Amino acid sequence: MCDMSQYFYERMAKERADRLQAAAEHAALVRTLREPRRPLRVAVGTMLVALGRVILGGDRAVEPPRPGRPPMGALGASSRSR
Repeated sequence: MCDMSQYFYERMAKERADRLQAAAEHAALVRTLREPRRPLRVAVGTMLVALGRVILGGDRAVEPPRPGRPPMGALGASSRSR
């Protein structure tokens, strides 16, 4: 009777180890298929830029440079002579 109990516990332990191994392999496969995460510093930086735009009044606060004119705030020869 002692042998049957020992066999039973060994068999249960092996089945549990096999299930854990299969779960670990599945988790590793899922990790390889998932999109890589952005680093925290990139996410925080993006959030700060968005917050700055909201505080400044949206996207209109930062206007793109017009063709043929230097960007606002650029210190070129034309802005010094005025």
